[in-house]
Amino acid sequence: MKIQLVLFFVLIPFASFPQTLLSPWALKSRQRADSVVNTLLNKEAASCPIIVFSAADKFFIVEVKKNDGFYEYYFERESRGRRRAINKTIFSISDKLKKKMFDTTIYRKGYITYESDFFKSPPKVASGGITYFVLKDENGKRFGEARLSEFVYPNPIDPHIYLYFVQKLDEYLREFR
Repeated sequence: MKIQLVLFFVLIPFASFPQTLLSPWALKSRQRADSVVNTLLNKEAASCPIIVFSAADKFFIVEVKKNDGFYEYYFERESRGRRRAINKTIFSISDKLKKKMFDTTIYRKGYITYESDFFKSPPKVASGGITYFVLKDENGKRFGEARLSEFVYPNPIDPHIYLYFVQKLDEYLREFR
């Protein structure tokens, strides 16, 4: 019995979280992103597909697809959970990269972390701060949800889309910090 208990406590830290049970950190990133959208964009994003990209659960880029164009918002989460909207940009509905971003068929299903099946082998590159990404369709179904390092290879998100968000975040941080 003692051996079984010892093995249990030795092996349990190495067990991975199944896709249906999120780690506390993965859940925190999801909740913070949802909170930003629900608090600041509730009316603007209602029944619209959205993409959320965040860094450190503090800096958020939110893309909203509407009939007349793509709306991009940048938010920062301040101390004590307060949020502030900093920027809003409208892009043409014909923007090819934006159209690709909202194509649900290019994304994996499930929540991808380093413990998920996507990373059966360790990533070749994993560096930088933590990022979160998700596409939610007009019904709230999640696609491509991932919590990974800023620089990761292989990356489950299309490289052009991921690069867009990393570069855009860098631009916003330079402009508003």
